[in-house]
Amino acid sequence: MKKFFADVNWGSLDILFRSIEEADLRDFLVEQRRVNAAFDVTACRNKELAGAVAWLVSRGGSPIHSFEVRKRMTYTESDLLPYLDTSDYAYPDLSGSRLIRSATRRVNLGTIHKSWFWVLAVVVALVVGALALWLPEQIATPVFASAATFATIMSAVGLLVRYPD
Repeated sequence: MKKFFADVNWGSLDILFRSIEEADLRDFLVEQRRVNAAFDVTACRNKELAGAVAWLVSRGGSPIHSFEVRKRMTYTESDLLPYLDTSDYAYPDLSGSRLIRSATRRVNLGTIHKSWFWVLAVVVALVVGALALWLPEQIATPVFASAATFATIMSAVGLLVRYPD
C-alpha cells in the first residue's frame, strides 16, 4: 500500500470518507455542493445512488464519479487496487454522460433560479404599483382583475404540473 500511495499524485485533493444514512443524504449533499465538492458513488446502494443523482441533477449537476475496473476479474490479490495498472481501471465523471447532461438540461429549462425569481417579483411589483398610480380607476380595475385571475389560474396549473398526484 505504501508503494501505491507513493506513486499516486493526489495533488491538492481533500479526500473525505464518510458513511451517510439515507435520512441525512439531502443535508450532506446541500453542504458539500455549497463547497463545490465532487461525489464518489462507487459504494452507494442503488436506492441512495438514484436519490443522490436525482438530487444533484435537479440542482444543475455536480461531478459524480464511480470507480470502474476494466480488466477481467481473477478474484485474486492482483484485483486489488494497489496491484492494478492504471489501464485496468477508470474513474469517470458520470455527470458528463449524455443521459445525465440531457436530464440536467431538461430540469434547468423548467426551473427559475431564486435570484431571477426575486428580480422578476420586484419588477412586476413595481410595474403593478406604477400602473395602479397612473391608470384611471375605470381602466385599472378590469386590468388588475384579469391579471389576478390569470395569476391564480397559472398558480393552480403550476401546482398540478409539479405535483400531479
